[in-house]
Formats: sequence, C-alpha cells, structure tokens
Amino acid sequence: FVDRTADLKDAISNIKTLCSDYCQKLLTSENEKIDAEINQIKGSKDWSKLTSDQQAEIAERKKNLLIENKQGLDGIKDILNLNYTINNTLTAVREQISEYVKAKPTPTPKPGGGKKVAKDLSKFSKTIASEQQLDSLISELDSIRGELNAGNEIEINW
Repeated sequence: FVDRTADLKDAISNIKTLCSDYCQKLLTSENEKIDAEINQIKGSKDWSKLTSDQQAEIAERKKNLLIENKQGLDGIKDILNLNYTINNTLTAVREQISEYVKAKPTPTPKPGGGKKVAKDLSKFSKTIASEQQLDSLISELDSIRGELNAGNEIEINW
C-alpha cells in the first residue's frame, strides 16, 4: 500500500484536474445558454411593447442570472443547483412580460375631456400647389400635436 501512495496521489491529482476542466466547460456552456435565453427574450415581439421602466426592471433581474466562477466538484454541484433556479427565473421573467403586455395600457385622454383650443391656420392657402406648402402645413399641424395629446380639443380656423 505504501508503495502505491505516489500513484494514488497522481490519480487524485488527475481526477481533480478533470473535474476542474469539466466544471469550467459546464460553466461556459450554462452561461452561453443563459445569454441565448436573454437575447431571445429581448428579441421577442413583446419586449418592444414594454415601457422603459418595465424593461429596466426585467433587465435588473436578468443581470443576476450569469453564474460566477466555480471550481471542482463543489462548483459542478453549485452550477447544477443554480441551473434549476435560473430556469425558474427565466420562466418567471417570460410570464411577467406576458402579464405586462396583457395589462391594460394607460388610458389616453378622451377628446373633449380638456379645454377647447382654437388654432388659426388662415395664413395657409386652401389650395396646395407645391410640396413646400404641404410641408409647411404639416409642420404647423405637428406643432399643435402636443395640445391634442394633452387631452385638449383643437378647433382649426382656415
């Protein structure tokens, strides 16, 4: 037995090296899967429907999903345990996005709910003969869009 101690130490060292290598490969593989899932979520059609606050909230949750550096057999166990938690978190994030999208959007003010605003556009001709005249009219109408979005009713005088 004493004669084989050196061989046993070499075998143990080889096993530890193999475990460490496998742990690093597993860590890399899991983090790549997490990145792919995150990119899939961000690329979904529902992601663009979220408000910036909702996107920030979800991004904060996703930021904590990547697995830190782990080593050896304990690292392998930790990665496998974290994998379960990460999958549950990703599922919860998808469900949260779905709930946000299903939630009623904030109501826009109804026309007539605000005050009546009169805008005089008599400086514009009632007949448009050039693109420049049309662009000028469109610019003027765009400038009063804020009044409409504020819930005001706009009365245009030609």
